[in-house]
Amino acid sequence: MDNKKVIAAIVQAFNDNDNEAILQYMTDDIEWHMLGDCILAGKQNIRDFFKNNPEVKVLNCTQDHFLVDGDVASVSGEIQCHNPSGKDFNMYYCDIYELTGGKVKKMITYGINKK
Repeated sequence: MDNKKVIAAIVQAFNDNDNEAILQYMTDDIEWHMLGDCILAGKQNIRDFFKNNPEVKVLNCTQDHFLVDGDVASVSGEIQCHNPSGKDFNMYYCDIYELTGGKVKKMITYGINKK
């Protein structure tokens, strides 16, 4: 599967809240940098993050920009999520992906709350 299809599949898996599908497109030593919040290192830590936060769900997400250049990709847009307090939140986001061997090795997430 080429990198554009990998990124399209992982974006769709996030939109579908399909955590295992997300994980299948990540290397075992993935690093997910959620800037201003945390860094998750390793596929198992990301799996645990999803498991420990089951109430955080994507409700709606746009892909306003979808760029792939070799082993680097970026997707940006607007996202609406449901959080543990029962309140929805809306953000602008940009995810940057670094791939190796057809899987995501590093993901950097920028998120800004919409006002």
